[in-house]
Amino acid sequence: MSYRAMIVAAALSVAAGLGVSSANAEWPDQPVHWIVPVSPGGATDVSARIIQEAVSKILGQPVIIDNKPGGSGVIATEAVVNAPKTGYDFALIYTSHAANPSMLKSLPYDSVKDVSPVAFFWRAPLAISVHPSQPYQTLQDLIDAARVDPGSIPIASGGIGTGGHFASELFQHAAGIKLQHIPYKGAAPATTDAIAGNVPVLSSNASVPGAQLEPGQLRPLAVTGAERSPLLPDVPTIAELGYPGFEYYEWIAFVGPAGIPQEAIDKMNHAISEATKQPDVAARFKEMGLEHVDMTPAELQAFIDNETKKLSEIIKEANITVE
Repeated sequence: MSYRAMIVAAALSVAAGLGVSSANAEWPDQPVHWIVPVSPGGATDVSARIIQEAVSKILGQPVIIDNKPGGSGVIATEAVVNAPKTGYDFALIYTSHAANPSMLKSLPYDSVKDVSPVAFFWRAPLAISVHPSQPYQTLQDLIDAARVDPGSIPIASGGIGTGGHFASELFQHAAGIKLQHIPYKGAAPATTDAIAGNVPVLSSNASVPGAQLEPGQLRPLAVTGAERSPLLPDVPTIAELGYPGFEYYEWIAFVGPAGIPQEAIDKMNHAISEATKQPDVAARFKEMGLEHVDMTPAELQAFIDNETKKLSEIIKEANITVE
């Protein structure tokens, strides 16, 4: 073999070795992307940024957040469904993910087959609140008034298909009443109008009335969780008030494209779990009324399946649609 041929052969051998090394490199060996389905500044975005640095340190790679709001989370989920199946792209999904198959006329992906469940992130109870000028001192007062004149009492939420919307619909179903749903373009304008007294009842994350208790701008009547919220310890649950088994939370989880490496799923699940247990992160979550629940990917899939079934029933009963 000529000297030149020996050099070429050696170079090819080294290149082949590098290729094998790269293919067998442990995940992750490059930055990880999180697609967030809301604009910067909301609870979903803020919570992702709270654990961003901690997860990055655990994984040993940067975590890059990309906000893709709109479409009840469809835009963000579609982006991750179409991402390379290498395990470096994840999306946050929220409550509407379980509702979209029933609520929307069509989806650009299959909510089950095209995504890989990765990790549950957090859940938060909601609250039914009223403006202090309203005569309803208790949840039963509101129920009694609604029964006298069905559909006459407006209740605001952050929009069709939001946690606040579904909490109000499930409450109405349980109580056997009908309220007039007023959907806003976000939780902030709904809260502003409720505080101003322009709408009498508000269905929102429990942190909203919690922040308004001291100035007396909202009067929370009940919360939707299985237990009382630490943000509203004196406010009873709907279950306590005569509706046993009532339980509803808005929630956030992580998914990836279908077919990504199991190693990426398992390590991301572990990193999110560990990050939420760090004292500074746990303290921030507590302040926001968010509760992390550890779930395996299989448990997360079962949870989403159950949420999808529950919401499909209420969507059909209430005839909820989004164009």
